[in-house]
Amino acid sequence: MQAQFDQLGFQTLLPTLCGHGTQPEAMLQCTYRDWLGDVETALNTLRRQCKTVFVVGLSMGGALSLYLAAHHDFAGVVTMAAPVRLSPVKEVAARWLHPVIRWQHKKNGPDIRDQKAKKRLRSYYRYPTRAAVELFDLLRLVRGHLSRIRMPILIIHSKQDHAVPYTNAERIYRSVASKQKRLKLLTESYHIISADVEKEQVFKEIQEFIQEILEGGK
Repeated sequence: MQAQFDQLGFQTLLPTLCGHGTQPEAMLQCTYRDWLGDVETALNTLRRQCKTVFVVGLSMGGALSLYLAAHHDFAGVVTMAAPVRLSPVKEVAARWLHPVIRWQHKKNGPDIRDQKAKKRLRSYYRYPTRAAVELFDLLRLVRGHLSRIRMPILIIHSKQDHAVPYTNAERIYRSVASKQKRLKLLTESYHIISADVEKEQVFKEIQEFIQEILEGGK
């Protein structure tokens, strides 16, 4: 998706979050505050380089995007499969068990329907239980700040998402104070909608959202 926006002439910046893109052990040293710092640094970099900025995030990146939208001013925000509340049972288990059960394993890999895309994706097949606790702390923070969001927002989620229930998208839509807000629910993709079977539709929705805002500001 980044390449598609580059081809349209948009300048893009995709930050690597603390503990990501290396080895699972690297996540042991990271907290949700590090992730917030990473995206705020990226936002500030784009602000220095671009007059108009949009923030787009997938999964936890979507939650981080919501935090930015609640605390910073830019043109618009897009979330894809973003969580704001996950299973309370899993949260309690992670908080109690992380000192003794250090690792969680993804038995089936990333949640994506397109098998060719799944083979191309590079992701961790295990992650520290402590990192799950950091995610739950992040989501608690984001939930409390949703009502601060007033900028235009596009929320995209799939009804077949096995990682983050699509009810999260409905909650975001109800909770934000944005006058210009749009909820798009997909029916065929799984969690990683930016690379799954409806990726072209996702790209089209985002492109139209951005274009609408840009034309409205003329």
